[in-house]
Amino acid sequence: MSRLASLLHHPKPLRFLLAQIFWRTGWGRRMKFPLRAFRLHLHPANLAWQLWVDRHQRDADMQLIRDLLKPGDTMIDVGANIGFTAIEGAQAVGVNGVVHAIEPHPRIHQWLKENLALNQMAPPQVQCHAVAVGEAASEKGGLLTDSRRDDMNFVIAPGCERHSSMNQKGITVPVSTLDVMFSDLPRCDLLKIDVEGAELAVLRGASRLLKSTSKVLIEAGDPNSVRHGSSADELLAHLETAGFEVSNADQDDKGGTPINIENYRRHVGNWLAMRR
Repeated sequence: MSRLASLLHHPKPLRFLLAQIFWRTGWGRRMKFPLRAFRLHLHPANLAWQLWVDRHQRDADMQLIRDLLKPGDTMIDVGANIGFTAIEGAQAVGVNGVVHAIEPHPRIHQWLKENLALNQMAPPQVQCHAVAVGEAASEKGGLLTDSRRDDMNFVIAPGCERHSSMNQKGITVPVSTLDVMFSDLPRCDLLKIDVEGAELAVLRGASRLLKSTSKVLIEAGDPNSVRHGSSADELLAHLETAGFEVSNADQDDKGGTPINIENYRRHVGNWLAMRR
């Protein structure tokens, strides 16, 4: 669909047009807008302008995070982006809980920290980590795509750098594993993973952490996982072998419906894995 067609078919065309201008020029950088019970900066980030156009489009996703947490809980947010899920989680766990927000992209990580500061959230309640997470730690780091669609950036799988159409825009970022980062963490009440296809690699690097994790909220689907040579079938098998019961967690179905793996051959959606 062309940009003009997208504008004409959008339910809020004027707001959509303004958001495109803000996004591409950064003119809205000093603006702030409310989202649920907190506020966000209108940074020139893809998710920021989407949420400014429609402040309710992620309500169901954020409500699920709030429903899965209680005061005093610990949440790990892998792929925190500009921080709206981390902030929602922090409000749910309260001052006695902890949220670890992981975002490797330097520019997006800075915006994450600015949004946390805007909402008076700081360590020890919310802790930020500027690192990519994978199956193995790497001293030389990994190549992260640097797309203008910044909510869709991903770490290019080792050996696939030359085959990535976005390689020329890649940036090198540190790479670690969840087991290395949280070797002393006594428990994780909610592990949220949204890493554009590297979800299985993240889980493979979290074998110890998973044993003390009660819930995993994870994005899944072959259109993304194929970038890393994996599949939704492998992801499902890994979670089930680790002792989780996995159900659908898309906006219209907040858990409870068993996964139909055929739906994820061409579709990307959210799964909720609960420890048996």
